Amino acid sequence: MALSSKRTRDKIQQALYDISHTLLSAENLSELAKVIQEKLDPILNTKNFFLALCDKEDDTISFPYFADQRDQLVTVSAEESLTGHLIRGGISLLLTGEEIEEMVHAGEVVVHGSIPKAFLGVPLKAKKETVGALVVQSYTDKMAYNKEDLQILNSVSSQLGLFMEHKQVEQALRSSEKRLRSLYENVPSGIYQTTPSGKFIAVNQALVRMFGYDSAEELLTADAHDLYLNIADRDHYRGELEKKGRISGVELVLKRKDGRPLTVLEHAYVIRDEKGNTLYYEGILTDISERVRMEQLQQALHRIAVAGHTAPSLPALFNKAKEQLAPFLRWEDSFIALYSKENDTLSLLDVNDQFRAFPAGKSLTAYVVRKGEMVLLSHEEIEHMIDVGEIEATGATPQTWLGIPLRADADIIGILVLRDYNNEEAFPEEDLTVLELIGRQIGLSIGYREAQEALQNSQERYHSIFVASIDGVLVFDLDGRIVDANPAACKMYGYTGDELVGLPAEKLVHPDYFHGFSNFRQHVERNGRFLANSVNLRKDGTQFDIELRGTRFSYHGQPHLLSIITDTTERARAQKALEDSKQKIERLCEITQRLETSNAVQDVYNITIEAAEKILNFSLASLDIVEAGKLIVKATSSELPSGASREAKLEQGGLAGETYRSGKTTIFGSMDEVPIAAPTRKEFSSGISAPIGDIGVFQVVSTKPDAFTEEDAHLLNLLLSHTYEAMKRINLEQQLREQAIRDPLTGVYNRRYFTQVIEREITRSKRYDHGIAFLMVDIDRFKEINDRFGHQTGDRVLQQTAKLLEAQLRDVDVVIRYGGDEFLLVLPETTDGETDTVKERITKAIAHQNKENKLIDFPITVSIGTACWRPKGSESMEEVLARADRRMYAEKEEKEK
Repeated sequence: MALSSKRTRDKIQQALYDISHTLLSAENLSELAKVIQEKLDPILNTKNFFLALCDKEDDTISFPYFADQRDQLVTVSAEESLTGHLIRGGISLLLTGEEIEEMVHAGEVVVHGSIPKAFLGVPLKAKKETVGALVVQSYTDKMAYNKEDLQILNSVSSQLGLFMEHKQVEQALRSSEKRLRSLYENVPSGIYQTTPSGKFIAVNQALVRMFGYDSAEELLTADAHDLYLNIADRDHYRGELEKKGRISGVELVLKRKDGRPLTVLEHAYVIRDEKGNTLYYEGILTDISERVRMEQLQQALHRIAVAGHTAPSLPALFNKAKEQLAPFLRWEDSFIALYSKENDTLSLLDVNDQFRAFPAGKSLTAYVVRKGEMVLLSHEEIEHMIDVGEIEATGATPQTWLGIPLRADADIIGILVLRDYNNEEAFPEEDLTVLELIGRQIGLSIGYREAQEALQNSQERYHSIFVASIDGVLVFDLDGRIVDANPAACKMYGYTGDELVGLPAEKLVHPDYFHGFSNFRQHVERNGRFLANSVNLRKDGTQFDIELRGTRFSYHGQPHLLSIITDTTERARAQKALEDSKQKIERLCEITQRLETSNAVQDVYNITIEAAEKILNFSLASLDIVEAGKLIVKATSSELPSGASREAKLEQGGLAGETYRSGKTTIFGSMDEVPIAAPTRKEFSSGISAPIGDIGVFQVVSTKPDAFTEEDAHLLNLLLSHTYEAMKRINLEQQLREQAIRDPLTGVYNRRYFTQVIEREITRSKRYDHGIAFLMVDIDRFKEINDRFGHQTGDRVLQQTAKLLEAQLRDVDVVIRYGGDEFLLVLPETTDGETDTVKERITKAIAHQNKENKLIDFPITVSIGTACWRPKGSESMEEVLARADRRMYAEKEEKEK
């Protein structure tokens, strides 16, 4: 078609002008493309005309506008199509049907639909990037288009690209304005503008809720100055604001509409006119009342934990707990009861701070023990339980009764009971988690206190080593007075035990040989031990030669000096026994100190084996711990014989199993004495099998018959008592650490732990250039679950979901309870593509679980949003999490349509 005449040029200019004018008013691409087709029709063939856009993520081409006499396309693959070929090349194409067929035969393109006689396509570019194409084609005339037509279409394409850029900017601006409005209204912090005189100009809904007003209009009529609890604070911070222009991170105590205090964190700045005059103040208030309350509660719980270490007795610990928790609990109608599972009794403190025990029976407190979980009951519920015989009445029935189990390890050791005789809503739902945390801390502190008392009992048993020794053993305090003596020492000196205790060292030493106890102590402190020959005096004044060995010694947790005295008149007969006993005692003392400072369970196992090697002569020692009904070997003195198993069922554990069940130590001189023993080698002859408290068994064997004595058994039992106490201490400390980073309801990690782990994972990710994937998981219809079935059912759904999520992840992955019904899954070294697999696995697991769901009458489902952080990417961690959150909410909204 010739376009050289003036009339034709005018038509082209008019068409391009009309298209350009339409760009200013068109609402969308489809509308604009239709106008372009109509305006170009008088000057080139546009009967078959379409606009194509490329989606690079999916590698597909869509058609916002498609007008064709033969075909109708929706989407095609960008990789194979002729239009995709044009877009990838970024250059215009003017082709005949024969040329297109040649490209098809050469495998360059695949044609979707009919092959035209003539094809004219130009790239569509926005911001210098090819985003699509503008195409016309003819099925009847292979000469339908020429190079001048190509120029016209290119001109139109350029204008269309500018339109798209403009629309993108316009859309971004609208989105930004919408987000700003949404942020102002929905941000959890209160935002305000006030005049210097205290008149509110603007407030958001968060501020209205924070101060307890009914509406923004009501708050706008209030005087901002009247919201200060202390008027001096108002004057001070207003002065600071005027002087500095802004204040940041200031903690204030304000007051709500009802007069109750409100602790906030304020950030504010002055808005001034061009002359520097103050127009108004603008600021943000964050309600930190609950945070401050929780900080105070945490401090109180910490002091209770410290009291668990320092309180001289359980009554003192109870009183300390009441003192610390007085700001949080009403103790006048509350008490703590200890529970004995062995006797099924409850113990209460009487007026003299003595425990009074009585049968648990069918009391409400015993009901909590049977339930094994926190119990909250109303007056009506208690009366009903009494009527049906589930519990027995004990005094007046309160309006509200709350019982919280106190646990040490997994066992219930007591109950914290709170009662209110006037208020039916004394313990609101939001306080129950805090109360449960208080109960857990008190339980741990009581457990630790009981462990300390058990340790004290263990230290008392330690005295048995003195009884077993054939040498005289004296324990001196640092002032030189005897605090303990064994029977051998009493016999040696001719005193009774009571007569020896309290005597100064100078009473036992001949004056010619006594050089002062301070010299003895300094020598021990400087060299670690002391060795000397001396002459001592018996009670009747007779002299006898002795050899004295002294060393440092921890007695009841305090530093003392241990003296081992040998009557050298019988040296020939007793020398070997003396040396053995002395070495065992010293080694045991050293090991005890190491156990008391050990922080890892495996270290305790290894130290125990090492200690046994130092105090006993054996061929093989094995330390077994009972886990899940099995005896599992945790440490040995040497490699187990070939074919020996490292674990066995408790009922098949032979002598070890019997030792664990009975809790008694067995010494045997030959295998014939213990028919149930199953030695791993036939050469083994004698040995000792001793319990490690209620957690395991320690066994030593020797190839020699009668290799062990009662003294050996005493020493081993003493060692194992310290092993047991060290393990309980470590486990207790681990529980306290876990408590700080675990969500108390679901058992998964909390957001505090997330802030710790994410810093570590970011460092590793940057080092190895691996991504970190995040899955934001939210339980659908969770509010409906709470409203219809109650919060306890909602809690069970949360617990069930948390366990399911953990089961679908790797050991290195982390599940975080991120919000009320929201979980965050952290997947190190994971890409975007791999998150789809995890998401699908979780969805399938939930669907399978729903087959057996008996909690609610509709399937439990979750919405999941995924995002990946890359070390070399431009997004911050907060932006990545926000992206995952948006995707999760988009999926939730899609389900609700």
